[in-house]
Amino acid sequence: LLVLGIDKHAQADGIRLIRVDFQNATVHMTSIPRDFYVPIVGFEPFGINYGRINATFGYGEYFFGNGAGAEAVAKNITYNYGVEIDDQFVLYYDEIGKYIDAVGGVTVTTDKRAQDFWYNFPPGTYEMDGDTAVVFMRIRAFDTDIQRINRQTLVLRAILEKVRAGLSPKMIYEILSALMKDKTTQTDLGLTDMYSFYCLSRIVKNSDIHISPIPDTLFHPYTTETGAQVLIPHAEVVEFVQQSLGLID
Repeated sequence: LLVLGIDKHAQADGIRLIRVDFQNATVHMTSIPRDFYVPIVGFEPFGINYGRINATFGYGEYFFGNGAGAEAVAKNITYNYGVEIDDQFVLYYDEIGKYIDAVGGVTVTTDKRAQDFWYNFPPGTYEMDGDTAVVFMRIRAFDTDIQRINRQTLVLRAILEKVRAGLSPKMIYEILSALMKDKTTQTDLGLTDMYSFYCLSRIVKNSDIHISPIPDTLFHPYTTETGAQVLIPHAEVVEFVQQSLGLID
């Protein structure tokens, strides 16, 4: 499953790959840093051969129309990392907050400071509403994309714990129904699929949820000829991504 968080510039601000094994009740997850600078496929007629992986969403939407962005990201994930995508799920950050509010907010504990020019979260435990959680997930000014990915993971775990803590199936069904009807949500998944994920979330053990961020030793910073600050993934990233998802030993 490819899960994308989209910013107001139609860029994939968050890129998650999640492999869900219903038979064995396990979940494997990794993230692709948005600034990975990689070969781009599907846009050769427009003179685009290299770029940030997150930009492929905007390219797809711009050149091929609404709904084509996620498919473009999926195609480039497959091309660069050898992972076949079965389904995509797209949420815009402007909408994520209202669904966090719908579950009553989340409790997030961080052991590292998160700060930019406007917000400051010292280490500690926070009761966050939707807007605050989105701010926390998107802070980046004084640290790296990997640290932002880690903060997004903290919020995802907090949402999972909130769901597992006893939200009624009726409430979950109503929230999922609203989510699926939201015009900004893009997915081939149906309500039954989403409810299956909810049912799994209630029984999966924390020890069977494997989240593996790409180590910063597997990429390095680079400045392009146009002055863009990007990250160059090393060849070993392909094997790491596939191992993280349990696709190879």
